[in-house]
Amino acid sequence: ASCQELKKFWDEYKDNLGISRQEFYSYYQGASIVVGILIKKIKPFEKPVKFERLSKKLSDLRPPQSYRYLNKNEYEIIKALGTN
Repeated sequence: ASCQELKKFWDEYKDNLGISRQEFYSYYQGASIVVGILIKKIKPFEKPVKFERLSKKLSDLRPPQSYRYLNKNEYEIIKALGTN
């Protein structure tokens, strides 16, 4: 991705990315394209759930750089972790 494309993406979505400018540019360094997934209707958990805790319960969980749909059981496990 060009410097101009990165800047445009950063300027438009920086308030929603949850990372610093330096982390953003470091992550996309050398990338040929910039891709983001906009998520609407976010329902935060009562209590934040750390990735380490999630990965103990869901062994095939991937970090935020990828996504997949959760099955009902996975959703219930994550929901329980977020309310306890």
